[in-house]
Amino acid sequence: MKLIAGIDPGTSVGWAVLNLNGGLVASGSEKGLDLDSLISRLLKLGRVIVVGTDKLKIPSFVESASVKLGARIFGPSEDVRVDDKREMTSGFSFNNSHEMDALASALLAFRKIRPLLSKIRSFLEKENRLGAFEDVVEIVLKEEISIRGALSILTPKKEVKAEEFVEEKRDEDIARIYSVLSRARRDNLVLLEKNKLLEKKLFFVDKELNNLRAHASTLVKPKTHAQIAGIKQSQIMSLSQRFDNAVRLNEKLRSQIALLENVLLRKNVVSVLRLERLGWDEVWNNRDFLDSVIFVDDCNQMSEKAVKFLHEKNVQVVICSKMPSKSAKEHLPFACVPALKSEIVNRVAFVDRAWLDKVRSERVVLAQLVEEYQKQRLSGK
Repeated sequence: MKLIAGIDPGTSVGWAVLNLNGGLVASGSEKGLDLDSLISRLLKLGRVIVVGTDKLKIPSFVESASVKLGARIFGPSEDVRVDDKREMTSGFSFNNSHEMDALASALLAFRKIRPLLSKIRSFLEKENRLGAFEDVVEIVLKEEISIRGALSILTPKKEVKAEEFVEEKRDEDIARIYSVLSRARRDNLVLLEKNKLLEKKLFFVDKELNNLRAHASTLVKPKTHAQIAGIKQSQIMSLSQRFDNAVRLNEKLRSQIALLENVLLRKNVVSVLRLERLGWDEVWNNRDFLDSVIFVDDCNQMSEKAVKFLHEKNVQVVICSKMPSKSAKEHLPFACVPALKSEIVNRVAFVDRAWLDKVRSERVVLAQLVEEYQKQRLSGK
């Protein structure tokens, strides 16, 4: 069950949970309740996709909870007054002011997303897919994509007619890019946590060095200021280097996310599987993503077993970053075409849809396929 949670941090932590209809599921409060214990209690009730607060400036405790839950935060345009909270929560059952504040936070978040919930419910009723309501709400809120796009991610693949190919291919592209995007976002969250840990380590290293300096002054032969400074500088440089590397990687992932989001919104781009070479291990490990068109960095590096497997899987066109040599081409039963302007993110290459459709439809591609296959047959005799 997908839930909306309201959290009131402080010495005594209050919490309240609503369902997507705005009904109260549970509430509670406890003095000294830590973040992990709160998360554990909420997870037992269901999957929290929205976290609400009654403060304009989001408390760090609430922000940390939303990160661990993977939920979006909704807050007011200004701090909510006590009288307003009493009015909002009238008719609900709670035990104290902490639970009232938490309930008001959850109700505020529910009111903010209620128009979107109505829109999603109306759309799914027309599509006769109301059973996917909660899952569609979660994807739309977390990934900020269209309702139709979210529904396509939840729709299993099926055999399609030729005239339905373009629309179905678009759905497959959305699902594939969503998968890559989700993985990149998870990695980005991990890096952010690592950055925080490194900042804490820098603080404690500085504190430890001060303690060492004080202790060294009591020794018979204390270290000189230059020696202490050298130790401190060495440790700081090491940690700073690690921190800089983490920041660069974080920026790289941010760029990839921006690129993927940009591609997701462009209708004139299609995604294809990208391989570095035609080696057996690489082909086998990516067998579930094979299509009639693939992108290969260097076709000159190949194995006969991999080529045969791709041919059996009906691979017809290979977009080559580096075209195969004449001798290598004799062993490839595919149409090899040079890559034009393309964008690459890990295992995915994005190419122009119109250009790819033209390559597929040109007779020269079919002629090349037949010629290369006949050469292969003749060389095998």
